[in-house]
Amino acid sequence: MEERTAARHLAGAELWALIEVAPGSAQGEPRPASVGDTAPAASAPPAGEAAASNSPGHKPAVALVSGWEDGEPFCATICSTDVGLQYCRRCPEDVAARVFQTGHAAHGRCQAGGLLLGFPAPRGSRTTAAVLRVAPPSQREAAGAARQTRVAPGALRRAARQAPPANAEAALAAARVLRDPILLFEWQVHQRARGSDRRRTATAALAQMVATSEEFYELYRDSQKQRRELERNQRRLDRLARQTLQASDLERARIAHQIHDTAAQSMVSAFRFLDAARAYAAGHPGQSIDSYLETASDRLVTAIKEVRAVLADLLPPGLEELGLAQAIRSRMQSLAAESSIEMILDGELPHSTTGWSRPCTG
Repeated sequence: MEERTAARHLAGAELWALIEVAPGSAQGEPRPASVGDTAPAASAPPAGEAAASNSPGHKPAVALVSGWEDGEPFCATICSTDVGLQYCRRCPEDVAARVFQTGHAAHGRCQAGGLLLGFPAPRGSRTTAAVLRVAPPSQREAAGAARQTRVAPGALRRAARQAPPANAEAALAAARVLRDPILLFEWQVHQRARGSDRRRTATAALAQMVATSEEFYELYRDSQKQRRELERNQRRLDRLARQTLQASDLERARIAHQIHDTAAQSMVSAFRFLDAARAYAAGHPGQSIDSYLETASDRLVTAIKEVRAVLADLLPPGLEELGLAQAIRSRMQSLAAESSIEMILDGELPHSTTGWSRPCTG
């Protein structure tokens, strides 16, 4: 476990000031006593202070001047929440008030159970007092402050268990620093520098958080834009897929009807003539059936031509070998021969037939 040192005590030390009542104030308006007042210990306190000290049950009003309560590991755990910070910030008030009442050192416990030591700082002062957090509370006492500080009991118990134990020599060394006027001034300067560093760090962190939030917002807007674009592309792709499927169905239906109306009819007609020829030959032995066979042969030739025409519509001849331009010219020549309409192909077409040609292997 880490040893408690004087530097650790000084990191968590606080300086408190006595709040006096302004003389002649009708409202009893309080004002803090000057931090630089260092009246000797043997000298009599001011009249207002003496009266306050002698009145039974009177508790002097005190105010925090400087110091960081989160210098101690256990206090840093409590100060992790705003409620815990206010809870920890007011815990040394009673010890500081007793120092001002008696003019001597006083000890006590904070609300969470930690051991506190208060004394005039600098030596002999009746207006300012230093408070040291000497030892952490027990784990049971620490867990008891969970509801008031809004910190998990397990975290408080763990912080109390891991906090360094009390070290009398380190506490006395820290007290000597704070009772010396010059060293106390240096400590205050150091505390002010710590405060400035913390404020700068907090400001930089806040600026970084703002910049990061703006970047996240821009990323969110870009992601939303990309998501909408992706949805549009997906809808377009679905529409094209449906159109492709419909076109494929229509093309299959067209080919089926074309084969049914042409080649299939011719084949059926050829079959019937062959069947008639067989029946005639069975009923008239020795007679010629050449007329039936010729008619059936003509029907089969017609069916073959119709099948080839359908295949030519699906894959024009010469498309793979001669390219798209030559295939179109051949089709135009056949149409011109059938319709007597002259056709001319104007323009240049690539010879490559990527998408129709077979893949090359070798």
